[in-house]
Amino acid sequence: MSLIDTLETDAKSALDALKTDFAVFESWLSQNPIGAQIVADFKAAAAELNTVAVTDLENAVKQIGIAVLKSTATGSGAGAAITVGIDAARAAFTTLGRAITEKTITTLATTVVNGVNAIKTA
Repeated sequence: MSLIDTLETDAKSALDALKTDFAVFESWLSQNPIGAQIVADFKAAAAELNTVAVTDLENAVKQIGIAVLKSTATGSGAGAAITVGIDAARAAFTTLGRAITEKTITTLATTVVNGVNAIKTA
């Protein structure tokens, strides 16, 4: 078996394993109440955020990120950064005249905090 054949076989095996893992996860999402809630929350958040123009959403995320960076620069922990991010998100969406739920705002702010923390530790 040539090197190319071996690589091709290994790639196919890895892809098959990934497909199997994804099928298991997909099954869990559809059959588990927690999975169903995750899917429902995602769809609700996506629908809300889709009401906001892309440039406006990008600006809102920048405002959240700036607020989070300022908070973490002072040594605040993740909890305080999330709170600051939530406040910044509320202000940004209020300015845009968009009624975004607290659940979506909290998820968005938490995601920005996690992204900032991932960048800081990279």
